[in-house]
Amino acid sequence: MRNPDADDLVSRPTIRKIEIREVPDDCPDLSYLGNFTDEYTEGAIDLHEERITTTSWSPRYFVPAYSEAERIKDMREDGTGRPMKTIRNLAHLACIDDARRVLSHGDGWYMMGVTAEAEVTYETEAGHLRITKFDSGGIWSVESDSDQGHLDEIRNEELDDLKRHLKRFNVDTSNFNRLAREKVEGYRP
Repeated sequence: MRNPDADDLVSRPTIRKIEIREVPDDCPDLSYLGNFTDEYTEGAIDLHEERITTTSWSPRYFVPAYSEAERIKDMREDGTGRPMKTIRNLAHLACIDDARRVLSHGDGWYMMGVTAEAEVTYETEAGHLRITKFDSGGIWSVESDSDQGHLDEIRNEELDDLKRHLKRFNVDTSNFNRLAREKVEGYRP
């Protein structure tokens, strides 16, 4: 059955503007790089021995999520024919880099969430407009210093999600691509 109040409305909801939001993640999970501990476990890097500290209190060990042993195995299988000593050094340095990365979080880089938001207008009655916002689902745990191509890919995914969301609510999306391209260079629908 048709809504009698809708008969008086002149147009479908329309998009006024689109924004990309990049919001710092207040509680990021950095365990994909590794974890700190004061107790030695197999594969742990001794931060004091490596002279890696940033505060008056620093944990003694870093346990990389991608261990030295796993890195060595993968490097031996990559077919480059590097000497074993070189492989061990590279694996160890990569684990140290992961520890430094975690310790430098918030100082030059941070984790963030990326969402797309549309401001939509619609008539509540003839001649009266209301503005509301629609958001994409959002992608979190994005490294702020990711390369531009990766960030644009995430922004595009969020814009695509937002467009599907708007269509579900019967919002006129005829200007969506133009507005999206203003926010993300190279937006591809």
